[in-house]
Amino acid sequence: MRKLLLLGSLAGLGVLGVPAVAGANQVNSGTDCNYARTQSQVVPPVDNASPVAQVFVYQGTGSTGNAGTSATGACVNVQGFGGFAEAGTDNTRGDYVVLDGSNNNPGQATGYMGISTYEDGSSKAPCPDPTGGTGGQPGSTNSGGCFSVKGTGVGVPIPVMCGFTSGPNWNSTPRDGCYIP
Repeated sequence: MRKLLLLGSLAGLGVLGVPAVAGANQVNSGTDCNYARTQSQVVPPVDNASPVAQVFVYQGTGSTGNAGTSATGACVNVQGFGGFAEAGTDNTRGDYVVLDGSNNNPGQATGYMGISTYEDGSSKAPCPDPTGGTGGQPGSTNSGGCFSVKGTGVGVPIPVMCGFTSGPNWNSTPRDGCYIP
């Protein structure tokens, strides 16, 4: 299962061409690719200090910055706009594939979506979550696990994740799963 998830993730990254992030013990800020600087670069990066433009294709701890996590991704940032795509795995935390837009992007392009069983917090929200998807541990990853329409009290336990209103960063949110208005 884990190998299929990673193979599908890597194929998705190849199709998308360029979005993802990583950080050697530096978590993604949501607005730039700086965390990817310390990752192992797969191709020579574009990295203007301003940053006018950043493009990284990397392998390392990924956007989580967690030791033990192995991730492959790409991050693009042009004057604060862009995002990343990343696939990662950790023997104790789980697996994930995520597309995450820069917090500076307009509208819902600041959000994220993906598939995840990855949890780096100490708790996971139930499915369905009576709080509307924000019952997980604040500041932890969205470990997926529930798809629901807010206010219905009905949820489908599947490993999807998404977010926009609960916080635009998949790796720093109280949300677990995907709850839509």
